[in-house]
Formats: sequence, C-alpha cells, structure tokens
Amino acid sequence: TRPVPNQNPDSISGEDVFAETTSLSKKLITEMLVRMIESAEDYHSWSLSDQDGARMIKLVKHKQRIICSSFSFQLNKHFAEFKSDNESMSREKGARDWQIPGLGANGTAETDVLQEITTRYNDAFKEFDQTILKRLQACIKRPRASIYENPLQVKRLCESFQYAIGSLNLEANCKIALYHLFADRFIESLGPLYRRIDRALIDHGMLTEVPTASIHLRTSDGLS
Repeated sequence: TRPVPNQNPDSISGEDVFAETTSLSKKLITEMLVRMIESAEDYHSWSLSDQDGARMIKLVKHKQRIICSSFSFQLNKHFAEFKSDNESMSREKGARDWQIPGLGANGTAETDVLQEITTRYNDAFKEFDQTILKRLQACIKRPRASIYENPLQVKRLCESFQYAIGSLNLEANCKIALYHLFADRFIESLGPLYRRIDRALIDHGMLTEVPTASIHLRTSDGLS
C-alpha cells in the first residue's frame, strides 16, 4: 500500500480526531432522530390500530428529548468501549445474539424484528462498516476490531435505539412498531451520515489511501 502522506504539522492528533468524530456522530444522529420523530405523523406502517398509532405519535413527540439524550448516551458508551478495547470477548458474544432478558415470547418477537432490520441493511452498508471501522482504528492505533464493534454499524445503532425507548415502558407490540419507524425513517437514511463521517475522517488524514465507501443499492430505486 502507498504510504500515508505527511500531515500538516498543525493537524490534530488521532485521538482528537476520534473525539471529534464521536461529537459529530452524536450531533448528526440527534438531528436524524428529531427528523424521524417529526415525520411520525405521516408514517402509516405502524402495524397498530389508528387509535394506538395516534397515541404512539403523541408519545414519541412528548418523549423526544428523553429518546435523543438516551440514544446519545448509549452511542457515547459504544465509542468509549471501542476506544478502551476492554472486554472484547463479551462484546463478540453480544454480537451474535440479541439480549432482551425476561420477556419470553414477546422478547423473541422483538429480537426477530431487530434481527430482520440488521440483516436487511447488511449488504447496503457493508463498505461503510469496513472503512469507517478501519479509520476509527487508525485514530487510536488499535490493531484489531470486529465489524460489530463499530459504534455506527446498523446493529449497534439498533441497540442504541432499543436502549433509548427502554424507559418508555411500552408493550412489545408498541416497541416493534417503533423499530419499524426507526428502520424506515432512520436506518434507510443513513447513507448521507456515513458519507459525511467517512469524508471527515479522510480529511483529517485517517487512512487516506483507502478510498471512500459507497452504498450497495438493493433495488433500482436504491436508498435515500
């Protein structure tokens, strides 16, 4: 591979780049969550009755601040875990199975939906999963990491959302309805976020020899 070009002596350190990327990710993701919640009023795939759908719209708007702050907290935790590289084996175990303890059959229904969402977008975003992971590793000089440990990978984002709505005390069918909203209005719109993060890391000199990633379109219409 070609050597990394010399950086400007005034350029910031890799750890500072990592911190900036964490902050930028939280800012952009919060904006996406707000747009998702604001768009809930014209969402028609709730798999709920009209009355329950209207109640859900009212609830997420009322709890917008809690959802956004809880998501941001969990995202920050995932970035901190990536940087510390502690308990890698337990995180690898968590990568294989969704953990929703004590929910029985309802827990199975939730995990089935969450797994379907992550599987649906695996191919579309796989290049971003890999390149952003490598650039984050370069920031902190971390030699090894799994795709799942990327804080911005779809499964990690689904976990953050799962955590964010955990305090709302919803029935399983209402959580599942919110997972569908999250998939259709948030995950579906991740392309611009990934491109901006990837570009920001390159602009700070992180693995500039690795080309920018692209989305693998699922259909002729592609992703938003």
